[in-house]
Amino acid sequence: MWALLPVLLGGCAGEVPPVARLAVAAPVDFELGYPQEKEVRLSWQPLTDLDADVNAQPHAFVHLLDADGRLVRTFDHPLPAPWVVGETIEYDLVLSQSAMAPPLAAGTYDLVGGLYDPAAGERWALELDGEESRRQAYRWMQVQVPQADLGPTLDYRGAWAPVTAGTDQQVLASRGLRGAGDVHLSGIGDRGGRLSLRLWLPAAADASQQIRFLGEETTQRLSAVSSCGGAEVAVTGSGFHELSIAVDPTAQEPPAEGASAAPQPAAPQPAAPEPAGEGCAVTLTPNFILVTQGDPQPLAARLHGLYWQAGREASPPPSDGDVPRVY
Repeated sequence: MWALLPVLLGGCAGEVPPVARLAVAAPVDFELGYPQEKEVRLSWQPLTDLDADVNAQPHAFVHLLDADGRLVRTFDHPLPAPWVVGETIEYDLVLSQSAMAPPLAAGTYDLVGGLYDPAAGERWALELDGEESRRQAYRWMQVQVPQADLGPTLDYRGAWAPVTAGTDQQVLASRGLRGAGDVHLSGIGDRGGRLSLRLWLPAAADASQQIRFLGEETTQRLSAVSSCGGAEVAVTGSGFHELSIAVDPTAQEPPAEGASAAPQPAAPQPAAPEPAGEGCAVTLTPNFILVTQGDPQPLAARLHGLYWQAGREASPPPSDGDVPRVY
């Protein structure tokens, strides 16, 4: 059950007038487990034009604070539509705990957010039900984090680069993929589930870089095949993508023929899927690599987040018409 959360401040003499009205909607008793994703719906109603010198799209800052007020996660992002007075900007913001980082401690957390200009660092006042904690930052809702269920054991095989530690609380860790590679899962029992990956596919930034296709296709594509059930999905084009695939250990099948057979310059091939009963593998196969002058290692993708939803009934990320999902 979803509810419009009581997150209208403003109107008092001497206060800075709000630039927008914000509504936050989320399931009652919002809970963020590990390693999982959950959504909140944000609806921004611009009330006034922003300063003429604001060239960049306004950004939302979204911070998760522990009981002592310490920042433990951020979900900052640019608004996904132009700022036009009278036109609502509505989307689903995905909060998450990635399996690539340690779990949060169990407890009650505050989700705090607001709106700012990323160029100048200026924050704007908002109109919403809720408490302003400080400097145009507003408490939106509470988030319950249960005791962590660590989920399946994950093992990376094939053309994966070492883990790169993040520099902030937004992306705590990432991992490059240099060719075809597997995410191997063990300890999932017979219930299966759904594995979701947040991936970035590169584009050539300048003349020192080149996208090299490994076949006849000329559109960047990365496919994923599950050895348990044979599900196959793909994403295309550069930029950020979310890829979600079913894993059913009661219906083990080998990956589709040729899924990992494309030649991978300067990159090892992924390990073959394990026999039935010894785990499942999701094989990622790009049809391209990015080659950079002076760098012997190619790059096909970068993994920014990994999530698991247990149970064969687990559904893919929801799609609600024209309402976008933002990470």
